[in-house]
Amino acid sequence: MPMDCLVKERNTLNRNQMNCIPAMPKSNSYLGKLWDLQKYNNHRKNVLQAKSKVDNFPPKIGFPQLYKTKKLSDQAQRMARIQKENKKLLQSINVINRTKV
Repeated sequence: MPMDCLVKERNTLNRNQMNCIPAMPKSNSYLGKLWDLQKYNNHRKNVLQAKSKVDNFPPKIGFPQLYKTKKLSDQAQRMARIQKENKKLLQSINVINRTKV
């Protein structure tokens, strides 16, 4: 390993020199596990906060694309006409039943 990698401080290293950082000495196994866990947690945090580079979501679909508005309005008018005719028929049946006696 080159000596210049060991001399530089961590915050002055660029991306290519980060591979030169020597591993922390693990004289204590508890501290070694703690450091490994901290590195792992930091890595997991970075992975969870990562943003995707590719937009893989479908385009947003509005109401007119989901439902045919002309068809819905025609169907609503048809239902209103049927309700009106049913009301007229019910009134005429009511008149017939009252005068039947």
